[in-house]
Amino acid sequence: MNSLKLRAVLLSALIFPGLSTAYASGGDDFTDRIKVAFTYKIIQFIEWTEDGENKGPVTICVLAEKQLNRLFADFEGKEVNGQAVQVLFLEQSPKASDLCGVLYIGNLEQARLPQILHQISSMGKILTVSDIDQFAKLGGMVELKVHGRSVKMEVNVSNATNVGIRISSKLLEVANIVQRD
Repeated sequence: MNSLKLRAVLLSALIFPGLSTAYASGGDDFTDRIKVAFTYKIIQFIEWTEDGENKGPVTICVLAEKQLNRLFADFEGKEVNGQAVQVLFLEQSPKASDLCGVLYIGNLEQARLPQILHQISSMGKILTVSDIDQFAKLGGMVELKVHGRSVKMEVNVSNATNVGIRISSKLLEVANIVQRD
């Protein structure tokens, strides 16, 4: 393993402790659990305000299949960076997304992805996360690529910056930076 890969693996282990072993028993929902856990952890490395101080609760909105809804519901009431986490489930439409700080878009929404991203583009600082293939290149911000027991993140910093979201360099060190096609 080259030194750059080793560094990324070590940083990932420091940033996301326990994720690689937390679900070692596997099971059919391993991939879903890891996507949800990474989404929750990513919030620690995001700033929605210019002064770097996030205020109020963080609302994670979920536009995805019911299995993911159940897993995201486990984070309701938890805290991240001293902020309460709220979870809101969107039914077929991101209309309520003006309440969201994070919008997770499940892969079943792939056909509607351009419409969804267009609809939320004027709604302010919403971090978009998905496991849809090419998500970060198609206008999303953080794409989770799960391969077996590993997760790779592709981050489109330009898409985040354009809406006023700052992503910590600590997260970017373990991600692949991509540009919009």
